[in-house]
Amino acid sequence: MRVLFFIVGLCSFSGVFAQNSFVRSDSIIVLNSVGDTLESPWAGGFNAVQFSEIDLDLDGIKDLFVFDRSNSKISTFINLGVANQISYVYDPSYIRSFPKGMKDWVLLRDYNCDGKMDIFNSHLGGVRVFENISNSELAFTLQTNQLLSDRQADLVNPIYINVFINGSDIPAIDDIDSDGDLDLLYLSTIGNRIEYHKNLSIEKYGNCDSLDFQLRNKCWGYIKELPSQNMVTFNDTCSNNINNPEKQVGGDKHLGGSSLFTLDVDSSGTKDLVLGGNSYDNLLLLINSDVSSGYTASSIVAQNSDFPQTYSNTIAVDLEHFPAGYYLDINNDGIKDLISATNGMSLSKNTANVWCYLNGRQTDKPEFNFLTNSFLQGGMIDVGSGAHPVFFDYNSDGKKDLIIGNYGEFNSSVALEYVSSLWLYENVGTLNVPKFELVDSNFVNISSLNLYVSLNQKTFGLVPTFGD
Repeated sequence: MRVLFFIVGLCSFSGVFAQNSFVRSDSIIVLNSVGDTLESPWAGGFNAVQFSEIDLDLDGIKDLFVFDRSNSKISTFINLGVANQISYVYDPSYIRSFPKGMKDWVLLRDYNCDGKMDIFNSHLGGVRVFENISNSELAFTLQTNQLLSDRQADLVNPIYINVFINGSDIPAIDDIDSDGDLDLLYLSTIGNRIEYHKNLSIEKYGNCDSLDFQLRNKCWGYIKELPSQNMVTFNDTCSNNINNPEKQVGGDKHLGGSSLFTLDVDSSGTKDLVLGGNSYDNLLLLINSDVSSGYTASSIVAQNSDFPQTYSNTIAVDLEHFPAGYYLDINNDGIKDLISATNGMSLSKNTANVWCYLNGRQTDKPEFNFLTNSFLQGGMIDVGSGAHPVFFDYNSDGKKDLIIGNYGEFNSSVALEYVSSLWLYENVGTLNVPKFELVDSNFVNISSLNLYVSLNQKTFGLVPTFGD
């Protein structure tokens, strides 16, 4: 009697090296469980991703850069530029143009006003910047390995110290005072309060091509984060502030990280702030009352913990855990939209974790409409964390099928918070032109087995191997 079996190994295993050569092919069609074709099946899925706009192919249309904090992976998507449509095509050929070794967080911003998106990247507890020097092709050069800021604004002579931003945090890099250069907002090293570092490029040099920062307020907005919920207290002037902060009058922590981004929700001209935290599932909108000339009196006077529901009559972000927000135009209508994705390295949702809201009104007075919880990743093979694929003819029809083991999908309702399984994609094409269709996301019901035999419990990191 011929017996067919498979072995499922755990995540600790030795690699085998062979003299093989490989050619990348991402043209093989993959269908989901209801027979729909996936747009980007071989893009690799998303875990903790951050989004930025950039013109990758230098055609004048903003494409999409995605950085996955969980594995420092870059993904690049070309925007076809179809008006009023989301029209991205996965194209990994641009990945090699970006600097190697980036990790924690990567945000693309045009700091020198040349129309090209530069790179701000977490580095050794600080921030390094790469200038976009693209001409005939995408290219970058290191501008500074450590961004500095004058932390002693009260003194005649500046004292420049490197800007320290925890690698688990995401700062807001935006023109906070609307003078034309990029400023910084980020969580203080002692936590709980937000520091404001003003860029003096316009004031000193009359242009925006410098990165010359000065600490202007140790508790921007005069808020202090609460310790047990994603909320703040108001009118916190904080001790040891500089003598003349941006506002003369008047906030506890997010364990493991905070995410910040700014936008103007009420067309007042001043920047409001959206805050996410590692311990929470929501985004907090903080309303800035500043209407002063030069926006030098930022003060948070209201908060909404159900962003973007309150201001847009839509559903609130509810994303396990540590949501972050990104404001960019994704459907080519000239108006910025909202993407929210998890920024957590672990114990965070790792499937259906990229929420997309289209803006139905205007950039500085948005009306967000929820579109999907799987932006782009709904068109990918995404099995959660730690994918391990193998080809095997499971139904003996002479064609190799695709079986993928995973570390697991995050599920806070189960005891171990992850569920490991095998995903079966049947080859419904031909021997020479394969086409795969998802037929089972829990092949042989393996998630129900206690494979950690010594403890008689479920385990993670399934690596399938087949043999006769």
